[in-house]
Amino acid sequence: MNQWLILFGILSFLIDPTYTSKAFLYILNHGGYAILSAGRNPYDPYDFYLNDSAINYRREQLHNDLLEHSYLFSTIRGVYDGIEEISFLVSLFNSSLEQIHEIVKFGIKYNQESVIYVGQERHQSLVEQQLIYINGEFNGTYISGNGYEIFSTSSSTIDNYSEIDVCPNNKFSFTLKFDFNYLYNDNHQRLVKTNKKEPVKHANYMQQ
Repeated sequence: MNQWLILFGILSFLIDPTYTSKAFLYILNHGGYAILSAGRNPYDPYDFYLNDSAINYRREQLHNDLLEHSYLFSTIRGVYDGIEEISFLVSLFNSSLEQIHEIVKFGIKYNQESVIYVGQERHQSLVEQQLIYINGEFNGTYISGNGYEIFSTSSSTIDNYSEIDVCPNNKFSFTLKFDFNYLYNDNHQRLVKTNKKEPVKHANYMQQ
């Protein structure tokens, strides 16, 4: 069974785009996905010394890790604070702690400041989006948010958005909404009111 899942993951990546517009809208509305990258961490001086080849190799390794662990995923292109980056949107089939920890481990492995985790909808409540800090001064906390915005193909938006290819041959541009005024710990307790932080370069966000 696991071999079939791996094969399906490989085929779905090779024939990227993975989702239809309708399927992707369902994912945005109901949750059950993560967004992570292996790009250059803008808050780690070490990463500034890595050339593009090293970053591309790191991205390929993350891609291979996702395949090896039988995840269904699709490539996301984004522009965040004027810097282009490639990330992966990963479908999650449950909201188990093991799966969340695995996503976080991938982010740590590739020296990311944060990953985005969006749990599956439960009891008709709003889907909570979490931008989880896994490195840096905010490590161990997360930013919470709800909702998203979709941009039309004629939109003049040129920054802080993500774009994903959807079947049959369309592009879907969007941004997630986060409230950067508050940090939360693992017990969902609000810790402090923060100043508006410089936007991370590898996670799509929109200030609420």
